[in-house]
Amino acid sequence: IAETPCQKQNRVVNPSILSKTSEATLGGPVMKDRLWFFAAGRWEKTATANTFAQTGAAYTRTDTNRRGEVKLTGRLRAVDMLQGAFVNNGTEQANTSPIAASRLVDASTLLTRQLPNWLATVNYHGALGSRMFVRLQYSQKVQKFRKYFLSRLKGG
Repeated sequence: IAETPCQKQNRVVNPSILSKTSEATLGGPVMKDRLWFFAAGRWEKTATANTFAQTGAAYTRTDTNRRGEVKLTGRLRAVDMLQGAFVNNGTEQANTSPIAASRLVDASTLLTRQLPNWLATVNYHGALGSRMFVRLQYSQKVQKFRKYFLSRLKGG
């Protein structure tokens, strides 16, 4: 990563950092023509070189993302299908800040925050006779922000 003019002036050198990603998928039939499964996972760690706007000092933000997914698909009869899936996609960000980057001064303004995130779905579609079709779906998503504010500013 090339240094900015401010970094060059302050003799700051960005570290050479490689991001790492590992992925896997697996799927197939559980019961022939009746039940199938799918599973996938990813572990990713990325590093981004940054500079404090006021001082020109360097720091590295590290994002760690762990994503997992499972899915089952089943046929109860030849005319219908039931599917359920769950995705967990949480991220942890180290050396980040809840305030605007232009106001960052030093490492005391940085924190590690967690961003839990998951989604669950269930859906059914099929025929309820020769003239009626039905499609039902339920889904729920949860997305949170943890350790998002500086505890030092809140007195704890």
